[in-house]
Amino acid sequence: MTSSANGLVGTGTRLFMAEHGDLAFQEVANVKTTPEVGPTAQQLEITNLDDDNQRYVSGLGAISALTFTVIYKGPDWNKIYQKSGDKVAYDWKLVYPDGMYITFTGAVEIQLEPIDINTAATFNLTITPDNVPQFHKSNSTTDNAGNGDDSGGGGNGMSYRPMFVKSFDNVADMNAFDNSDDVLDQGDFVLISSNDGDNGKVYFYNGNGFTYFASIIGPQGATGDKGDPGTDIKMMGAIDILPALGQEGQCYFVGTTLYSWSSDKWINIGDFQGAKGAKGDKGDVGSQGQQGIQGPKGDTGQGLEIKGKVDTTSQLPATASEGDGYLVAEELYIWTDNAWKDCGQIQGPAGKDGKDGAIGPQGPAGNDGTAKYEELADNTDLFSLVVNDELAHYYLCSSNASAKTLKNCPVATAFSLQLSPANVTQSIATNNVPEWAYTQMLLQPFNSSTIWIASTNSDGDGNISNTSWVQVANMSDVTTAVSAATANMVSNVKGDTSWENIDGFKKFVHKPTDSEGYQFMTSADVNGAINPLEQKISDTGWQQLVSKDSSSAAFDSNSYYRIVNGVLYVHGTISVLNTSNLRYQLWDMPTGWSISDKAGTQTIYPDSTAQNNYVQLNTGGLLVYEDKTGYRTDFRFVSPVDKA
Repeated sequence: MTSSANGLVGTGTRLFMAEHGDLAFQEVANVKTTPEVGPTAQQLEITNLDDDNQRYVSGLGAISALTFTVIYKGPDWNKIYQKSGDKVAYDWKLVYPDGMYITFTGAVEIQLEPIDINTAATFNLTITPDNVPQFHKSNSTTDNAGNGDDSGGGGNGMSYRPMFVKSFDNVADMNAFDNSDDVLDQGDFVLISSNDGDNGKVYFYNGNGFTYFASIIGPQGATGDKGDPGTDIKMMGAIDILPALGQEGQCYFVGTTLYSWSSDKWINIGDFQGAKGAKGDKGDVGSQGQQGIQGPKGDTGQGLEIKGKVDTTSQLPATASEGDGYLVAEELYIWTDNAWKDCGQIQGPAGKDGKDGAIGPQGPAGNDGTAKYEELADNTDLFSLVVNDELAHYYLCSSNASAKTLKNCPVATAFSLQLSPANVTQSIATNNVPEWAYTQMLLQPFNSSTIWIASTNSDGDGNISNTSWVQVANMSDVTTAVSAATANMVSNVKGDTSWENIDGFKKFVHKPTDSEGYQFMTSADVNGAINPLEQKISDTGWQQLVSKDSSSAAFDSNSYYRIVNGVLYVHGTISVLNTSNLRYQLWDMPTGWSISDKAGTQTIYPDSTAQNNYVQLNTGGLLVYEDKTGYRTDFRFVSPVDKA
């Protein structure tokens, strides 16, 4: 940047152009020379016979055409030459090195200069200004595109412009504004502040006029709530001297002047004495009159009638008959003088505890809890073993040969199989298969610590669907993986070994002493063997289900979830409070978990979305659809999940 204190030099001077009114200027690259810019005043001779010398005054200013010499380059020439002679006035900006710039408008003509040996090709760009060029002061914020800000000029430290540089009372005043003092820069915003429909409109100054931009005033908002009633006037009487302090609304007469206490001070309301008349003579004392006759007995008052009970005062009827009463919780409200009056609590003191009731008869004996195993026959489809009650069922496959014949069996060795129902059967389809029977299946081969998990389901027509078996690891698998990794690390590392920082993290490396190539294990290799098994040995413990929108629906206190070995268990009850949302996500899956793609079709409870109220387990968590309030929906789910 060249300091204006030392005089400007040509280095860094740039020329820009734009369509008229457009704020996006494009540079006319490689300007070689610039002309003299500014009007030249004509000389008018005013010499007379008394003068010894000729005298002149300035006449009209003449604006000369501005010719710039530009280095020829194909792309630049192609971009600018098409505008030559089109008689269109373009906006121009000539920017000097210290940030001062000149703006003007005019059409352009271009002539290619003669070309000689060993010289750069140039062309003359001649602009005929249609207005007087405007000079703009330098500042410290001009960028390489000439988009400066002359708000302060001359280095006074101001490097910003306000959002609205100027405001006008109306659009007519704005259009008539004379910017000869450079109050506005091209691109500045102005605001209309009026009492008509133009109030709040924003315009930007385009260098020669104003262009509408937007309005900052939106539509009128809703009417606000009614304000509280004002303070009552309390006439306190006549006193000689006002007290130092009073209460809002209190009024006193001091003589014939009325004072009122308002906003922590006494306010003089004025003199209330009328015109004084002549004082009359004192009258004689009159005789005592006779006692009047007794008036008739009044009508019997309206009796009290309790009409019902509501939860809140907002539920009281808008009108009622005199004497009608309602209980709001334990408060009694009575309709009198066209309004509800709170008459206080009517609940009496607590009574004494009653006697214990008689012991009821003994209930029937429960089912035998002993596990009963059933041997699986050859060619059995494991996913057809749908459980239709709430008890767990156990099966055995005692031989390897039988295991190989079973359909949908993940192993070829003898195993035990446990089936646990996840819900009570809803209804039976025409093919005698439960329409919605969801069963958790755990399969474990004999003499093995590996467990396989799967589940069964059925659609609305009773057709059984199933998912693939998922192998669940245990601590023995992890121990085996770590032992194998350790043995591999020890057997493949020779000679001088150490932990070293490589690429930002620590690795166990071998420093070879010859040309041999050695393999080695790193901490990343060990972690890579352990991490895939981490989710299969996890247990979150039972966690309370908490509603995301307790104003619409809430979980009862018996609602919990748990993730054990990659399986999500969910059970509980949802109470419907209102139906403003209808369908919404009530509970999100815990962070780091998602429903497995092995879960098959989405699980729905009850069996159909045609029900008014139902709960659905989707990829995000529990989804609820409710269109009736006052209902409680029980649910139980089991689903395989994946750890992110």
